[in-house]
Amino acid sequence: MTYRDFDPSFYFTVPLRDATAIRRELNDRCIPYEIRSLPGGRIAFVFPDLPPRTVGAGAENIRRERNPY
Repeated sequence: MTYRDFDPSFYFTVPLRDATAIRRELNDRCIPYEIRSLPGGRIAFVFPDLPPRTVGAGAENIRRERNPY
């Protein structure tokens, strides 16, 4: 899947200061995502519809509640 074939399914919001570490971990695990900026110095990691096991791996690293897109 390329990022252009991506239908957003859910997202996590995180402070900007945490973004680099989260991005590195998602890239290491080959989990597809997009980053979108939000007001207030926060960003959203947006994900396509993923298998539950992959979602769990991503959520484990982000440690935030998942929001439907």
